[in-house]
Amino acid sequence: MTRLKRIGSCCALALLALVSVAQGGESQSRRERLANGATVIVRPVDGIDQVAVIAAYSTGFVDEPADMTQAAHLAEHLRCFGGEPGSFEKLNSIGRANAETLPTFTYFDFTGPADQLGEALRVEAARLRMTAPPRELILQEAPRCYAETDAVERNPMGGMVKHAFMVLNQAWQHGRRRGLVRGGLENFTSEQMHAYISANFTPAQLTLVIVGGVNSDGALAAAREVLGDIKLAAPQSAKTVWSRAARETTITWDARPRAICVAYEPPDDADSRVVLTLFGNLLYGKLAQGSLSKEWGSAIFVSNQSWPVGRLPFFIYGAPSAQAQLAEARNALEAGIDTSIAELVPVAAPQIRMMLEQMVLEQPLTKATIDRMAKALPRNAAQSPPGNAVNMIIGNAALQMTMREMLFDHDVDGVAGRLRKLSADDIRAVLTKSFVAERRFITVIDAEK
Repeated sequence: MTRLKRIGSCCALALLALVSVAQGGESQSRRERLANGATVIVRPVDGIDQVAVIAAYSTGFVDEPADMTQAAHLAEHLRCFGGEPGSFEKLNSIGRANAETLPTFTYFDFTGPADQLGEALRVEAARLRMTAPPRELILQEAPRCYAETDAVERNPMGGMVKHAFMVLNQAWQHGRRRGLVRGGLENFTSEQMHAYISANFTPAQLTLVIVGGVNSDGALAAAREVLGDIKLAAPQSAKTVWSRAARETTITWDARPRAICVAYEPPDDADSRVVLTLFGNLLYGKLAQGSLSKEWGSAIFVSNQSWPVGRLPFFIYGAPSAQAQLAEARNALEAGIDTSIAELVPVAAPQIRMMLEQMVLEQPLTKATIDRMAKALPRNAAQSPPGNAVNMIIGNAALQMTMREMLFDHDVDGVAGRLRKLSADDIRAVLTKSFVAERRFITVIDAEK
C-alpha cells in the first residue's frame, strides 16, 4: 500500500549509511520458534517508549496462481481490512500501520507507543484467523490496487518493476503470454481469495520482528500467548522448475512501459544464492553508473537483499524510454550485462565478503545511537508527530532484520559461517558457473497494442 507515508528513499539511504558505520558487537536480539512454526525475534532498546513490529510472511508474487495476477497484492489489502473490521484504522489512530507485497515476501508493519504492542499482535492474530473475505471487500479493494498501479506508472523512471514481476511470474511459472495489472481482481471470488490467503499466510510462514522499548521476556510471552495457539496447515509452495521456463519469450500487459528482463536460473544451494544476491549490488552499481541507463533514459534494477536469489532467479530488469527501439535496447542491455559481469567476476570476492559482514553483524541500537541517527535525518523527515524520527529509525532497523532473516532463511550464523570459509577462487567459481548461456533466459514485456 502507498496511502500512508513511508520512509523516503533519501531517508532510508541515510539510515543505512549510519547503520553500516555502526555495525559490530554482540547480538542484542532474542529469538524463539513457536510451536506452530512462527519465528519471533525481539530487539529491546532501553530508554525509548516506541516500538516497531513487522509481521513478514514468506509469500509474494511468486505464489500467484495462473491467471491470478495481483492476487498477492489484493490479499495484502484484504488482510489489512478484513481480519477485523476497523483494526487497521485503529492502528493508524495510535501509531502508523502499513503493508507491502514483494515477489517473495509480504510484510505488515506498525510503529507506535510500546504499550500498544499487545494491540498490534492481536490485530495480526485476527488476520491469521480471518474467514472468507466478503465480496463487497474485494470490490472495494480492487480499484485501490489499480489506483496504485496508476500511481506507479506515472513515475517515468520507475519501470513499474513490482508490477512487472507479477507478470513475469505468469510467464515463468505458468507459460502465460499476457498478464493484467489493471483488470481481473474484481472477478476473483471470496472462495478463491480465502483459499489463497489460507495457503500462504500461515504461522509457519511468519517471521515476527519486534524492535523498541519492550522487555524481551515480556514481548516473547505476549507473542506466545496471542499467536502461539493458532494452528494452520503448513503451506505447500510449488517449486519453480526454471529449466522449463522459456529461454526467450514475450508477454504483453495492460500498461505502457516496455521492459526486458535477463535472468539466470538460481543455484540449488543457499550459500551460492547469497553470493549471487550480494553480487547483484555490485552489478547494479556498475550498470547504473555506466552509459546504459543514460542511453535508455531509465533505471536498471538488479537482484538485491530485498529481492534475493532463491525463489527468484538472478535478474537484471530494465524499462527503456518510450522513444527507444525495443530491439536496440535489448541488444544494449545484453552487451552491457556481459561486459560488466566479465569485468566484475574476477574482482568481486573482497566486496562480497565486506557486504556479507555488514549483513551479518547486528548494529548496536541504543537510545544514544537513535538520537544520533535522528539528528542526521533531513529536517522534514524528523518533524511531528512526536516520536516520528524514532519510529522511522526503529522501523527501518526492524525491516533490515526482516530482510536479513529472509535472505539467510533463518540460518544467519550457519550460512555466514560457511561463506566465510570460501576462498576468492571459490566465490569466482560460484559466479562463473552461474552466468552461463545455458542458464540464461530473456523475457520481454511489451505493451498491448
